[in-house]
Amino acid sequence: MTPRGVDFDPHDPLIRALRALPAPKAPPTLAPRVMAAVQARLAQPPARTWFEWPLLWRVSSVAAAVAMLIGVIAAWPVVLGWGQPAVDAVASRAAGVLHGAQVAVNLASVVFRAVWHPVVMPFVLFVTVMVIACATVGAMLGRVALGGASR
Repeated sequence: MTPRGVDFDPHDPLIRALRALPAPKAPPTLAPRVMAAVQARLAQPPARTWFEWPLLWRVSSVAAAVAMLIGVIAAWPVVLGWGQPAVDAVASRAAGVLHGAQVAVNLASVVFRAVWHPVVMPFVLFVTVMVIACATVGAMLGRVALGGASR
């Protein structure tokens, strides 16, 4: 078996030795173990869905879900009032952090405009052009000087 797009030399001793190896085989106990596991799983009754529950259980579960929803809706203002001091404390600390982040972004903007555009950008452009030129010349040399095109 050869992967697509890969050319192997059929006269290579390593390739011949690898192809001469026998195909790997599963242990003889694998198939019986798999079949036993499948039979054991099929022997178990499937899990019951909610629609197969007794009517009393279904009604109770719907009532419990509605009661939890009403409880959350009723308790929400109490939870917000109870947690308001913590929210205010976090907001006051976050305001200082946000101010520091804004100062850092402004500093980065100034550095970007002062250093990147006049200094780094021309250097990156020069290096990119040189890499493209070197790759092009190398490809041309590989095709012309080393006889790559005639193969």
